[in-house]
Amino acid sequence: MVRRNGILGAVICAIGASVVLQANAATENITVHALSSAEVKAAVKAMTPVRPNHQISRWNRPVCPKVYGLNPIFSDIIIQHLQSNAKLVDIAFDRNCAQPDVYIVASNDGDDVFRKIHQINPTLWQGVDTNGATSLNLDAMSTADTDLLRKDRPVRWFRSVGVEVSDGAYVSYLPTGPWKDTPTIETSDVSALNLPTREETKYVFIIIDVSKTGSMTWGALSNYISFVALAQPDMATAFEPFSIMADFENGQYRADAPKTLTPFDIAALKALYASAPNQSPEQERNEMVQNILRSSGR
Repeated sequence: MVRRNGILGAVICAIGASVVLQANAATENITVHALSSAEVKAAVKAMTPVRPNHQISRWNRPVCPKVYGLNPIFSDIIIQHLQSNAKLVDIAFDRNCAQPDVYIVASNDGDDVFRKIHQINPTLWQGVDTNGATSLNLDAMSTADTDLLRKDRPVRWFRSVGVEVSDGAYVSYLPTGPWKDTPTIETSDVSALNLPTREETKYVFIIIDVSKTGSMTWGALSNYISFVALAQPDMATAFEPFSIMADFENGQYRADAPKTLTPFDIAALKALYASAPNQSPEQERNEMVQNILRSSGR
């Protein structure tokens, strides 16, 4: 079983005093671009990172955030935007839960925050099962992914994923060996009436390096964090300007980038949560692409 994140909370609380992000009240219009099928496919793949032989994960329980390192007035702005954006795409939200599942840490030194968290839990809550069904259901985080988290950037994030086993199903596990590099989860349902066994997001950890957000407004930052929390996109991807994920380029804030979730962002989130989880990543991505294109009238 995964230990509840009291250790993480202790580390975060020890980081130091609250920080204040300078922001102005400027707002900007968003230019909506007509996207080609190829652009939609590329963007969908970027927002649904998945390891080989695993499903695309998403929230299947209410999102409950906790913000550390900020004055409460600024924490509330982030939480309010996340709640509003979750409602926009019909994702359950619980502001008063006993156990948060989205940890947002603001600091003037994101490298130091990640280093402390990594020292406390070197596996970053990966390779574990949050339900006790099996202790071998997920891969540990790769060295490449860990190195990416060490890279200096305004916002970095990672998630913990677990297997949710349906009633009446059993889980078998095919380990790695000379014939294969990645272990595989196999399930057997005794009833078609049960919910499918699926991988789902259990926790998301977001680290904000306030000193690197430039002239970004609180609203834009909060919306950016919202998309990260709800979709957990690929951190290594350079997103196109039709998504709020394009707000940072090469570690620098782009003042001409979107300030709110764009029509594509909203359609993509809705498509992710409307797609069937118990299918291959490619099948699910194809379903998402078709839903997004239909939402744009094509």
